[in-house]
Amino acid sequence: METEKVHGGAAVDDLAQARTPLTEATEMLSLFASAGTHHFDVTVKDDRAKKGSIDRGRTVRGLTLSLPEFLSLSEREKKSIIIRPRAKTPLIQLDDLTPEAVEKVRELSFIIIETSRGNFQAWVSVTDAGEDTARALKEATGADLNASGAVRVCGSRNYKPEYAPDFPSVRLIEGRPGRTTTMAELEARGLLPPPTPALDSVQKQSHHHRPPRAPPRDYESSTWPDYGECLAHARKENGEPDASRADSRFAWIAARRGFALEAIAAKILAVSEKVKRMPSDAAARKYAERTARRAFESAQN
Repeated sequence: METEKVHGGAAVDDLAQARTPLTEATEMLSLFASAGTHHFDVTVKDDRAKKGSIDRGRTVRGLTLSLPEFLSLSEREKKSIIIRPRAKTPLIQLDDLTPEAVEKVRELSFIIIETSRGNFQAWVSVTDAGEDTARALKEATGADLNASGAVRVCGSRNYKPEYAPDFPSVRLIEGRPGRTTTMAELEARGLLPPPTPALDSVQKQSHHHRPPRAPPRDYESSTWPDYGECLAHARKENGEPDASRADSRFAWIAARRGFALEAIAAKILAVSEKVKRMPSDAAARKYAERTARRAFESAQN
């Protein structure tokens, strides 16, 4: 695949300039497939209303065939098309990268995307990634530590209100089909701290005192679910948001991604709309722990 140079947010390459939105979107899916992605969850999002509809479990081929329809809908209704890759291999999303940060991981990434003018996203497949690899790599590159694991489709537009009226196109900057890396290569490039015997020993000892983690199902991820997305699709019969259902859904997805029980409870305390309305901190903690435990147990079945 032809590549581009990144200069202060502008990518320049004659072939890339000639790409159509459909070819960019198609290449994007192909690159994710080359990195082990087998399905995508697709969200059609109204960024102004902060609401969206989700189509889960689309195969690579099925979504590829539907791209013309999605791109047409996006342009016609000014809605963003967002995909969440589901892969058996660990994929690390490095979001909100500067051009300088992109260069640090350029040769390691299987895809690099410009999501808005001067803002880039790179995806790296680390075959032997550990629990802390994603966070360490994000810290080393200055990437968003809370990136959701979802990405806007190349060839479509980014319809966030702050970009109006000249909404930017999401652009495929560079791709390396099947590119993977290892922790050793990341360490050699200065992107991960070298392991220390003392730290490894402490980690191994503390591991025996941790509660078991939920077994991975469809895929493992180092990113939290999108709570706003869970809340947007959890509704009562009268159409109002159902915070309890949203919390349960959020916790269940997090458990399936391998997050520890205590971490899920703590995250619910931080993001839950229902927790904000609790009469006391003790009640909030009890609710968060109960919600996390039920979701954790459900994910193990």
